[in-house]
Formats: sequence, C-alpha cells, structure tokens
Amino acid sequence: MVTGHDGELHAHMEDEGYIAVRPNARLKINAYSARADKSDNVALALLKGSIRSITGWVGKKNPRNYRIDAGGVATIGIRGTDHEPAVILAPERDEAPSVPPGAYDKVNAGNTYIQHPNGTVELGPNQAGFAPHDLKAQPRLLDKIPEFYRPTKNESRIERRHAELERQLERKFQERSERTKSEPEHKIERRHTDVIHERHKK
Repeated sequence: MVTGHDGELHAHMEDEGYIAVRPNARLKINAYSARADKSDNVALALLKGSIRSITGWVGKKNPRNYRIDAGGVATIGIRGTDHEPAVILAPERDEAPSVPPGAYDKVNAGNTYIQHPNGTVELGPNQAGFAPHDLKAQPRLLDKIPEFYRPTKNESRIERRHAELERQLERKFQERSERTKSEPEHKIERRHTDVIHERHKK
C-alpha cells in the first residue's frame, strides 16, 4: 500500500481490525490470516511514514501473532491496541533531519512494545517510544509525543469505525470460528484473506 502526499488509505480487515495508512507512507502486508483459530497471523512491514492500526480479533486474542516490522530497525508488538507506528527515514545528503530517523510508536489505547536489537521498551496509553537506526543505541520512552503525529481530517471517521467494529468484533469472531470448524479438511490451510480498501484525501 502506497499513499501520496495528499492521500490516505483505509483498510477494514477481515478480523474487524482497521488500518489507516497516512500520507506519504508505504506499508506491506507480509502475512495475513484471520480464521478465528490458532493459525491467525498478521505480519506487516512499515517501510516509510506512519499508520494508525486498530487491531481486530487477531491482536486481541493472539497478540503474539501480530507484529510490525518498522523499517528493519525494530519490531513492534501489541496487546490488543490502537496505536500509530511510524518510520522516519534518514534525510538525503546535506539535509538536516527534522527528527531523529528510526522507528516510532504512539499508543492511543492498550499497550505495545518496541523490540530493538539493543533492548525493548514498553508503551502504554498516551505514550510514545523511539528506536534509533543506530543499532548500538537503546530504544527509549519519549518525554512527549513527537509533533509529526498530527491528526488528519479523517480522524473522526476512524473513531466512528473503531466503535462500530468493536461492537461487532466478538460476534464476527464466533461466526468465523464456526465457519472454520465446518470447512472440509482439505480447505483448512493458512491463506491470505480479503481486505476492503477505502481511499480518502488528507
């Protein structure tokens, strides 16, 4: 998923999660399975920019199977959450960085952790953390939320969708679980599932 400077892409995931890909971002889905069983798995790679991820039943019921590779710098894990990972690339030569390059995460609800080769930092609601590109440095909890975390005009839409999905998540999970149990043996395999994309302007 790639967005331009004035674009934002929203994805309603099959496990009732919701992802908003912010402007100037690149997100890759490496693996996605939402069968409402132990095979559930979400593996994302955020290559550039930021997203807002509201996890569905995979993140709530199988949090160890939900992970985000943040620019190859760190891995972000969750515990049923609404959070905003970001990857800030190093600037071009002769350009001064506006913020230190690396992997960031901001938590709106729930908890996350940033796992870096040199340590792990735990984040709670209204906290942000940072893992630098320098693999000799340690990830850390930030004193304040970085200024680049600015809401877009679609924020109210995301909040409404979050509330809608939360109300129906358990029912959808049970329905999917029953379908999975009733599938013939030869069809029970890990597979990619559909997502619904909704494009919006910033």
